[in-house]
Amino acid sequence: MEPASDRRRYPRKIQIWSGRLLVNGDAVDCAVSNTTKYGLKLITETGIDLPDEAVVEYPDGTTRRCSVRWRSQNEVGVSLED
Repeated sequence: MEPASDRRRYPRKIQIWSGRLLVNGDAVDCAVSNTTKYGLKLITETGIDLPDEAVVEYPDGTTRRCSVRWRSQNEVGVSLED
């Protein structure tokens, strides 16, 4: 049996680091489990209701706006905005 084709546009790079999502003046801790050129996979506490847009804060303090693309229990996929 042939392996399923990978439909991803950009390759994923496994990187685990701590970050924060800044949402309506509040900070939500998260872990980043992988990255791509244009997005991140975030792990948050279960039950956190995130809006469709937020700001992700990197460990060095820089920030980028992001849009939620998918949600699954405590995992969130975001695309990074310019």
